[in-house]
Amino acid sequence: MSKQVLQGLNGTHSDEEPVYREAKNYGNHDNKFSEVLTIVFASQINGQNLNSLPLGLEVHDPWEVVYTEVKKSGVVEKEVILECGPSLPDVYIWGFTKPGTETLRAVVYNFGRGPKIQRLTRSLGELSVNDSSASISIAKLPLAAQGLYTCQALYDTAQGARLYYYYIYLRVLVPVTRPTVVSSDSSPAEGSSTRMRCGLENGTEPIDYIWEQENKEGAISVLAQSNNSVLDLAYVTRNHTGWYRCLARNEVNQVLSERFWLDVFFGPDLPRIDIRPYSVTEQGYSVLERETVSLTCQASSHPLSQYVWLYNSSQVDSGPMLSLPSISRGQTGLYTCLSENKYINTSSEKTVSLSVYYPPDGSPSCTVRPTNNYTDLTLWCSWEGGYPHASLHWSPFLPGANGQGYANATLTQRGPGTANNSVFECHGSHVALKTSRSCSTRTWHPPGEPQCYANATLDSEHLVLSCSWEGGFPRALIWWSSSNGDTRGTYEESSNTLVLPSNVTHDSKPFTCLAQHPLFAVRRECVLKIDPPGGIPSCTIIPTNNYTDLTLWCSWEGGYPHASLHWSPFLPGANGQGYANATLTQRGPGTANNSVFECHGSHVALKTSRSCSTRTWHPQGDPQCYANATLNNEHLILSCWWEGGFPTALLWWSSGAGEQLGASAESTNTLVLPSSVTYSSRSLTCHAQHPLFSERKDCALKIDPPDGSPSCTVRPTNNYTDLTLWCSWEGGYPHTSLHWSPFLPGANGQGYANATLTQRGPGTANNSVFECHGSHVALKTSRSCRISTWYPPGEAQCSAMATQNNEKLVLTCSWEGGLPRALLWWLSSSGDTLGKSKESSNTLVLPPSAALSGQSFVCHAKHPLLAQRKSCVLKLEAPVLETQRSTVSVYEGGDVEITCTARDNYFPSNITWYNHLKQHVIESPSKYVLKHAGGWTNLTVKATDSQTDSGQYWCSATNAVGETEIPIHLLVNRHPVPPNVTISKIIFSGHGRTEANLNWDTTAQGEITEFIIERRQLPLSSGKTKTEPPWQEVASKLAPGTRSYEMRGLDPTRLYAVRIRAVNHLTLGNPSEEKVPEAVPVTKPSIVLSHSSPAEGSSIWMRCDLENGTEPISYLWEQESKEGTTSILAQGTNNNLVNVTMVTRNHAGWHRCIVGNEVSQEQSKRISLNVVFGPDVPHIEVTPRSVTEQGYSALEKETVSLMCQASSNPPSQYVWFYNNSQVHAGQMLTVRNIPRTSSGHYTCLAQNTNLNTRSKKSITLTVYYPPDGTPLCTILPTNNYTDLTLWCSWEGGSPHALLRWSPFLQGMSRQGYANVSFIQRGPATANNSVFVCHGSHVALNVSTSCSTRTWHPPGEPQCYAYATRNNEYLMFSCSWEGGFPRALLWWASSMGEAQGKSEENSNILVLHSSATYSGKSFVCHAQHPLFSERKQCVLKLEAPVLVTQRSMVSVYEGSDVQLTCILKANYPATEITWYNNLKQHVIETPSKYVLQRAAAWSNLTVRETDGLRDSGQYWCSATNAVGGTEIPIHLLVKRYPMPPNVTISKLVYSSRQRTEVDMEWFLKTQGDITGFIIERRRLPQSAGKRDADPPWQEVAVNLDPSTQTYKMSGFDPTGLYAVRLMAVNHRTIGHPSDAKSPADPPFTAYSAVIGAALGGMIIAVVVIVLLFIYIMRNRNNNPRLHELLFGIRNSLSRENINFPEDEISGRAEDINREHIPGPVMEAARPTLQGLTST
Repeated sequence: MSKQVLQGLNGTHSDEEPVYREAKNYGNHDNKFSEVLTIVFASQINGQNLNSLPLGLEVHDPWEVVYTEVKKSGVVEKEVILECGPSLPDVYIWGFTKPGTETLRAVVYNFGRGPKIQRLTRSLGELSVNDSSASISIAKLPLAAQGLYTCQALYDTAQGARLYYYYIYLRVLVPVTRPTVVSSDSSPAEGSSTRMRCGLENGTEPIDYIWEQENKEGAISVLAQSNNSVLDLAYVTRNHTGWYRCLARNEVNQVLSERFWLDVFFGPDLPRIDIRPYSVTEQGYSVLERETVSLTCQASSHPLSQYVWLYNSSQVDSGPMLSLPSISRGQTGLYTCLSENKYINTSSEKTVSLSVYYPPDGSPSCTVRPTNNYTDLTLWCSWEGGYPHASLHWSPFLPGANGQGYANATLTQRGPGTANNSVFECHGSHVALKTSRSCSTRTWHPPGEPQCYANATLDSEHLVLSCSWEGGFPRALIWWSSSNGDTRGTYEESSNTLVLPSNVTHDSKPFTCLAQHPLFAVRRECVLKIDPPGGIPSCTIIPTNNYTDLTLWCSWEGGYPHASLHWSPFLPGANGQGYANATLTQRGPGTANNSVFECHGSHVALKTSRSCSTRTWHPQGDPQCYANATLNNEHLILSCWWEGGFPTALLWWSSGAGEQLGASAESTNTLVLPSSVTYSSRSLTCHAQHPLFSERKDCALKIDPPDGSPSCTVRPTNNYTDLTLWCSWEGGYPHTSLHWSPFLPGANGQGYANATLTQRGPGTANNSVFECHGSHVALKTSRSCRISTWYPPGEAQCSAMATQNNEKLVLTCSWEGGLPRALLWWLSSSGDTLGKSKESSNTLVLPPSAALSGQSFVCHAKHPLLAQRKSCVLKLEAPVLETQRSTVSVYEGGDVEITCTARDNYFPSNITWYNHLKQHVIESPSKYVLKHAGGWTNLTVKATDSQTDSGQYWCSATNAVGETEIPIHLLVNRHPVPPNVTISKIIFSGHGRTEANLNWDTTAQGEITEFIIERRQLPLSSGKTKTEPPWQEVASKLAPGTRSYEMRGLDPTRLYAVRIRAVNHLTLGNPSEEKVPEAVPVTKPSIVLSHSSPAEGSSIWMRCDLENGTEPISYLWEQESKEGTTSILAQGTNNNLVNVTMVTRNHAGWHRCIVGNEVSQEQSKRISLNVVFGPDVPHIEVTPRSVTEQGYSALEKETVSLMCQASSNPPSQYVWFYNNSQVHAGQMLTVRNIPRTSSGHYTCLAQNTNLNTRSKKSITLTVYYPPDGTPLCTILPTNNYTDLTLWCSWEGGSPHALLRWSPFLQGMSRQGYANVSFIQRGPATANNSVFVCHGSHVALNVSTSCSTRTWHPPGEPQCYAYATRNNEYLMFSCSWEGGFPRALLWWASSMGEAQGKSEENSNILVLHSSATYSGKSFVCHAQHPLFSERKQCVLKLEAPVLVTQRSMVSVYEGSDVQLTCILKANYPATEITWYNNLKQHVIETPSKYVLQRAAAWSNLTVRETDGLRDSGQYWCSATNAVGGTEIPIHLLVKRYPMPPNVTISKLVYSSRQRTEVDMEWFLKTQGDITGFIIERRRLPQSAGKRDADPPWQEVAVNLDPSTQTYKMSGFDPTGLYAVRLMAVNHRTIGHPSDAKSPADPPFTAYSAVIGAALGGMIIAVVVIVLLFIYIMRNRNNNPRLHELLFGIRNSLSRENINFPEDEISGRAEDINREHIPGPVMEAARPTLQGLTST
């Protein structure tokens, strides 16, 4: 093995750097190492002799040489570290090879005596070496640092020397700068092209560019992403308007440019003309005469278009809207809108034809009128106006042919032959209307029957008769008639009110209301009968509104109409009044105590009024209440009372939660509750309410146990020697019972609410436990508390401290814990008591005094459980200070710490520092830092200065009993002055004058810590200046080994002077000599071209390279075209690069650059640039041309030609595609007779075969064809039926048909395609508004339309309720028929809760029947879009409430009587049912019962009343789905008074023939008589015994009561007759007179007569005796004779007793007599009916 040794050479050379060459390995690792590394040093390096380097290091084997290659990247101006092995070698050398050269120059070396940095590093940046390794660090990496770094490292190991080669290629990366967007045109026209470039100042390639677009709506999209900085928009559209920005990024960073706005000009498109109002015709549009017509023109354009209107080719207006107020028929013609865009000089126009028509206004109006005295109907229809007249005809239901006419149509329809609810429709048509219009009318009769009632004015001065038969169309005719048939008042429709003066002549007089409707053949009637009530009014006072107000109740039932009632006085406002019942609510608190109220009643059938009175007064005092418990505590009794007053007060109990307990009662209320915790902690209140008080009165009791449990504690007593056990359980009602257990001497203590016992202290064990038990009536179990007594742990503790500034001395003593707490107090050393005694802790405050130093203070403590007291002693001392060093020194600029320690003392001191100026030192982080601990403090003086910080510092300590201080001396020393510095070179670096390289050396050895570089600007003129410009620091804190620096940020237009000085810590050296940077002349430039034959659209750059030259350098670029003309392409200063981001064909030709600076000028050689381009984006021409937003359009079956052209070099070849399928090769594509299926995408592909490039353009060709039929339109409700949606559809066709609505729309007309929906505000739309939807299509020459009409339902929503069979379900029905669109109906409760579902037109709600619904309302809500407010119909359900005019009705026997029952409240409606006195259901029986019904009343007429069968309780009953009720009506059938007895005064045959008898009679007494009855019977011829007397036969009845004579005929002359006479009072028959036989006429034969008379008398006596015996013996077999005989006597005895009580009791006797078997002594009074049956 050959050997080389490391040799040193003698000599000195301070300026040259070491030069070395590396030994090359001529073989691979398998060969022996044949060469050694030889390093030749030309001189001593840094003053060190190399003879001391170790010699004899040998590399014995090639395996001991290691090669390593590394690639590393760094970012400019950042730091990079280059590693040389894992550990520090014994010897190493760093070398640098600049790119493009092979020279390896030394950078750093270390031969064992530390690293040495060479001057070469000045151009490589701020280089430093890591002392612990061979790695180097470059801060602020410059571009010049890029290159190959070689580190040769030699290690002396135990196995021998090892040599490492590290090859590191450093690549310096430059981050991209913020890009800017440059556009060729910021406001291009639609259809043109534009280009945008993303410009960068600097950045290491490769660089990616991302283009983003943000449209007007804020949506961001990515347009392109590539390494091309240019964005081409070959065909600009309006959609390209928006913000643009580019993102540039490389491997270092990415930066986003500022936004750039691209504004695209376009239009105008084909105008769209909207006419309001309008109607489509075959020729165009039509409007109505005298309307204001507006034509609005719109054409999409940017900037906005200007508009001109032409009428029949003559200009009439300018602006987007043409208004024609009050248009006339002479303004028919052609209207043209011309739209112009002045910015891009384009225009478009559209023409419409407008015709003016004038049909009749509105629609036909029709109605039905009565005729022929309300027996027939007249159908009347009219539609006036228009030209010509409208044609009218009626349909249907008309006999024969339908009637018709012009302007008016009238027909007569027979009334009774017309069905109810018949609808007749009148149709009208006009030539100016596309659809006919109609009106309809309906005839219907009023429901039910006419209703009539009578009433009186409140003063009863007038009688008011009202009759109504509401409803129906036409209305019914109503009139009144009297009982004799005379018409009263006038004739009225629907209702008729007749007012008559009050008059007792109305008593029992009937009035009849007559009603006639054309649909009924027979008139209807309603009869009223006027009767006064009986007796006088009854009145009282009733509390109401929860006993807060008074109800004055007055009633005077009976009579018809009802009596008029009114209250007086003391009522607020007008006196209360009413009918039959007068109920007024008087505000209670506003009523004075002892107020008297009077109720007055009057009736139209009475001449005078009648009245009653009542008085109100309140209870005295306030309500009283108390609580008690039973002895066993099982029940709690609450009592409350407040007696007196009228009406009486209401009292009730409630819990604290407001829940009522028990029932309410008047005057007194006692509540018994179980004794339970249920009412624990709850208040029980007795509430009392009387109407005369505005606020209720309360009496509250809180039956409540005390809160929680007993509380107990232990307290000291007898000067803290004994204990007091104290237990308390306060609160509650009543008090609790308490007692202690155990450990108590003697009996256990007890008490109420509180229990206290004393226990001896030292005799009580520590931690003794005592328990206190408590019980309460409201608690089921007793509760207790425990307390334990214990003394404090440990000993008493004491301490001392001072307040701020030692103003007070505070001695603190504590002995915490224990129960009860210990007592503490202070004593001085002499035994004097200081301060007061306190528990647990005691603080004594003394004034500070040096006299207290050395004195002692004693704290004493005493606890009841301990027999001996405890103590604690404090001794006070003044402070004493010490320091570690009394003198401290430090070099200037360093930090120094001085320490002060306080020696142990009592109590703690406050240590304070004072500086050398005797100023108090406080914390200041920039100068003074203080640290404190328990007994010491440190003061750190930072950044010391010899002038300001040297001197005596003081440490001071003070407490409340003394103070002291000690001095510490601080000495600050300065560093020595560093050596001088000499600038060896200063020149501008690069081409710019913004940077300069500076090199320097020191003149001598010395300590240096850093360098400072300074510069100043020199004046540009050589004249003398008044003041020198100041020096500015450029760099400081440069490392002491640094000898070079690159200055940056110089102003190229200014002159600078530079100097440098060394620094040793804070000591500045002398500045160097001033020097100015020098400039360098330019060299001959050369052009570097990135691509000599670029394709058009690519980017290239041309660079004018210079080897040297100081800026400012001017660059001029010239271009010579193929035609020989020379032009300047670019020029500028200090920019040698021309970027052509978008190469075009115009860039082809010769290019050269000319450079120059202040020293020289040079020109480069020419270089040729050949641009290859194409094909451009093809241009497609479509014939015939029709442009749409999507592309082009053609009409079906046309011939269409498509021509393609694209600029290219060489010329392009063309291929046509249809929907991505090739269909043709060549420049033109022709499609003949094009069908609709040929719609699609047509693409022209242009190819440049030389460049292998291609371009294509696609267009969309749409074949237009119209949709089928005509538009369909309707109106739908929307927005919860508050608005209208106008919906129009015309599906099919291509493109979709254009639809628009007119008129009556707010604002502009709305339009759309295929389907158009427009929301029209409902309430703002007039009823019967007609909306027309116009449809147009590009494939049709004329437009078509459809129309729809909106109208609201007539009238109001109708609702009613009814029940199903047996009242199982309740059904609510609501309807509001008609209208378009239909109305929405839904049900809701009175609380607003929805019931069921919403339905259109009608809504039925079904609920289970329940009495809970009574009194509740159900509301049917109806909403129609044309109404701003919803309509509603309210049903209030009410259980039937029955009233009667008279609860007791009396009638004389034999008369008919009418019982009346009235439904005051009743919904749903129900019928009134009657039950007779036997509780049997009454049905119509004309011979006995007659029923009359109406909607709200029912009459039961009992015919020919009988006292025995008809008297009693009758029941009026009514039941509906929410309840039922019934009321009794007592019928009393009275007998007429017994008529007086009659005596026959004369009974004589008229003649001897004995066939006629003259009869005379007289009355014994006065009395009521309505007639007489004469009876006769034929007597037997013999006086013997007979089985039965012959019956009496009526001869005459109903004789006039004034008659007292009568002639009877028909006698048998041979017979013997008896005649008797009875008076009659209605149906009460009087006693028969004595029976008499007719006497013969007078004659002279007196003896014969007397004899005959005596004989007759004897015979009569015998007959009577025999008859009497017969009746007595056969009274059981023939009771009728017995009653007839003995009843006469009884009746005579009662003849003069006529009191009503006897009549009632007599009726009761008759009833009771029916149940008594056997014979009775009192016979019934004879009646006419009874005699007849006999």
